[in-house]
Amino acid sequence: MSVEGLKRMYELNHYAIGLNARDLTHEQSLLGPGPHGNCANWVLGHIVTNRGYILSMVGEQPVWDEVDTTIAWCW
Repeated sequence: MSVEGLKRMYELNHYAIGLNARDLTHEQSLLGPGPHGNCANWVLGHIVTNRGYILSMVGEQPVWDEVDTTIAWCW
């Protein structure tokens, strides 16, 4: 995938997350959708963590440091 393709994919993903989460309160973000689903906070934490791995691969600084990433994976 090209850098421009990855950039565009991330922009679209960011836009979609923004639309879906714009009115979501912190309390709502912690509620799970059901017995086999994860809350929005957990899902978004994993998106940020995985984006950080990709940023590291291309020589950029991740948004979260290693401690934040560990907390996201353990939660």
